[in-house]
Amino acid sequence: MPTVCFAHDLGDRRVWQRLIGVLPLRVRAIVVEQPPTGRLAPARVAEHIEASARPLLPETGVDLVVGAGIAARAAAELAADGTAAHALLVDPDTAVLVGHPDFRMPEPGEETADFLLAMAPFDERFRETGMLSEEGIAVMVDHSVGRNTSLDEQDRDLLRGIASKRLTEAMPLDISDALSGEAEGPDWFARLRAAPERFTVYSGDLPALGDPLRTVLAHDAPQTRVVQGSTRTAYPWLEAPEALGTLIVERLGP
Repeated sequence: MPTVCFAHDLGDRRVWQRLIGVLPLRVRAIVVEQPPTGRLAPARVAEHIEASARPLLPETGVDLVVGAGIAARAAAELAADGTAAHALLVDPDTAVLVGHPDFRMPEPGEETADFLLAMAPFDERFRETGMLSEEGIAVMVDHSVGRNTSLDEQDRDLLRGIASKRLTEAMPLDISDALSGEAEGPDWFARLRAAPERFTVYSGDLPALGDPLRTVLAHDAPQTRVVQGSTRTAYPWLEAPEALGTLIVERLGP
């Protein structure tokens, strides 16, 4: 029975349920539901996901690990040491590409300006204590989830609920690494460049991010299989579960 591990920073099985539902019954799905922890360092989220994943996985490893966003960093670590035979990185976090000569950093848009303005009343306390009020958490969650307008309202409500609960449980956040400018954990791109045959990248049509990501991969890791999708949200497996399901089944084989 082929085994697939799913990892996302929200750490909740419900995030993946629609994609799991389109997979053949022969596929065993393991979802990393990392436990909440106070004083969580945002810069260490990928390490927290990886640490939560390892005890869940069989000693023989898994056939595929699927990591989305910042969880792609954790997925890359599992593939790099052979815990997973292959990694599917779904719209991986592009922060590791900042400073790369082929990566064009998107200009902050109106949406970012509106978010910073909405967060301004909470900024001083957050920087001093790592705490956000209920209203501040709502602003942060709405910025993260609310902009995924291609998803239906039911999906967005689900994501809002999960994100709000996790962020509340994580308070106060440890933002010392972010303020000091220290590196933010594992580098999925370095792992991919070292062994491109162990990776597949799904890259959706994310505004200002999809094209720059694919440009870097084409120039610096041309052996990597890159699948370009038409999805426009950070949750393509909710937006188009059949497309991601087909990609997973193709990778697993008969």
